Amino acid sequence: MSEPATTQPQHAAFADGEADAYFERNHAAGVRPADQSHGVAQAIKAISLPESGRCLDLGGSAGALAATISTLLPQWSFTITDPSPTAAAAGKAAFPAFDFRVETAEALAASNHGLYDLIIVSAVFHWVDRTTLARVVANVDESLKDRGRLVIHDFDPAFPRMNSYKHRPGLHTYKQNYAAIFTSLGIYELVYTRSEDAGSSANPADPYDRRWSTVVLQKTLHDRYGRFG
Repeated sequence: MSEPATTQPQHAAFADGEADAYFERNHAAGVRPADQSHGVAQAIKAISLPESGRCLDLGGSAGALAATISTLLPQWSFTITDPSPTAAAAGKAAFPAFDFRVETAEALAASNHGLYDLIIVSAVFHWVDRTTLARVVANVDESLKDRGRLVIHDFDPAFPRMNSYKHRPGLHTYKQNYAAIFTSLGIYELVYTRSEDAGSSANPADPYDRRWSTVVLQKTLHDRYGRFG
């Protein structure tokens, strides 16, 4: 008998066990730093950042990507949030210098975290329920300092599209240009972009389904505005 479709919002379904299941499927061999060829690592190498600062890896699982970025930014502090308690526990064991928090993107709040100089959102936005997408965007923006950098690594199709999630009926992935949401605010400027093709379990032969991009945006609250009077 097939599993019944979920009626939960996606963040609730992931907090209710799917995040643990996702981690266990993808990290069965253990936790190790991400490869230096990862799109986010390449972006960090290409841009100029302060010698020290605070970085948030939103939805960063057990910290594999943060571990790689920390070798490029050795004097920075790193906080990793993820809805999976299993991922957080594995991350604390593998990378004890990082601050791990069991938390969904919907629960992120500057009042609990303070402000960050760098926020990485890698392969997260396409999981966000459409009913809470605007809230997550606002949470990320609220948590990033003026002049801070936002790195988005996600699917980049030619048009917005939705795929069914095979591991849990009723859940979906939502693929679109997420950087455009931030640039439309008028306070984010594109400073780096790189696109690549990657495999997709939904349809590896479909070029619209396997296109990824890594984008770096700089937040500037006032100085990008012309002053009149």
